[in-house]
Amino acid sequence: HLDTVVAVRADDEPKTERGPIDLGFVSPGNYSDHVFTILTESSSDSKTVGAYSVRLSGMNADEFMALVDPGTPSDGKAAISFQLRFEPVSGGIKSAVAHFYDKELDENLFDIPLVGNALSFEEDSDGDGLNDTTEWELRELGFEWNRPQFDRVELFLNSAAKVELLTESRLRAERITGQNEVTADPGKFGLFTLSQLELERLSGQLDVVNNPDSFSLIQLDQVPVLKLDQIQLLKLEAPIIARDPGTGYFTLIMVWKQSSNLQHFTDLPASMENISVNQNGDIEFKFASDEVFFRLESY
Repeated sequence: HLDTVVAVRADDEPKTERGPIDLGFVSPGNYSDHVFTILTESSSDSKTVGAYSVRLSGMNADEFMALVDPGTPSDGKAAISFQLRFEPVSGGIKSAVAHFYDKELDENLFDIPLVGNALSFEEDSDGDGLNDTTEWELRELGFEWNRPQFDRVELFLNSAAKVELLTESRLRAERITGQNEVTADPGKFGLFTLSQLELERLSGQLDVVNNPDSFSLIQLDQVPVLKLDQIQLLKLEAPIIARDPGTGYFTLIMVWKQSSNLQHFTDLPASMENISVNQNGDIEFKFASDEVFFRLESY
């Protein structure tokens, strides 16, 4: 097993406190790599190369990663080294825990708490008018992201404006201003809100209900009741079934037809032998045919 751990170094700096190891500042989209060294009491570790691994957990574990797994003590030195990368995807304080594992025993030997600060284009911690990420990236010019430098920032911005240069924060601010202008008055840009859409739909329904004639519609209580002679005057294509004044009976004539193509139909002959009335009073017509389409006409 691993000898007793006596010290942990990060980038050659000893970890002297119980708190997490601070990996410094990084702007989103960039990264920083750090070498960790585990010091033990002796070099008696007999593990083979690759016997140890580093596993990460915690709220922001996906923004930390192990680049090089731990080796084993060699050359008489009781030290094991591995490499971690801090690569934030958004601004803010990031934290995780690196678990030092013995892969053969599947055992967590000890933990190393980690913390890093991801600077942001949206935040200006010192309130001097220039965002944290820009000041960090300009640190070689004397900018400090966490100490206000109003005169320096004003000089920088005025100089940039003279050559028609804008900061990224200014561009983002203009984008937000444009979004607010559209959402405040969408009709000016040919856009409408969902509430306006619902109101227009309701107005359209009322247009039809209040004036159905304009849409070739009619209300049910406006449908006229026609007499028989009025219906006959409509000159429908099919004859109207009427009562025989001599007998007082109606006569309903049915014709069965058959076809193979729905274009041309021929009669299916009916006779007393193949027509009957069942116990429910239904008319049954039994026939044999090689066709596939059938039609019933009545008048």
